[in-house]
Amino acid sequence: MNDKRCVILFVKLPEKGRVKSRLALHAGEDVAVRLYENMVLDAIDMLKRGRFLFRICYTPSDARDQMMEWLGRKYDYLPQTGDRLGDRMEAAFAVFFPETLKRRSSSGAISRD
Repeated sequence: MNDKRCVILFVKLPEKGRVKSRLALHAGEDVAVRLYENMVLDAIDMLKRGRFLFRICYTPSDARDQMMEWLGRKYDYLPQTGDRLGDRMEAAFAVFFPETLKRRSSSGAISRD
């Protein structure tokens, strides 16, 4: 890819009680986890069809092997660091966005619970 643009996808390991907690209150943990998994997979499918590089920033930070087992080994992964979303985004930008990239964008398949 010659395009100098990149998208960062912030992803949580899909675990009961850690994703889609408000939905889980009404639909159950299993439904919430399956929905989250599918949202992430849909986002990746969309990004794969695009013209941009994309990277995956995951949490928890010790879940690299689990993330690769779930999503595949062909992507660039970086653990999320920092307590707040802004801190995590800033850390990811510092790693994935060298000075040569023209534009910066990030996306998350997670929502604030």
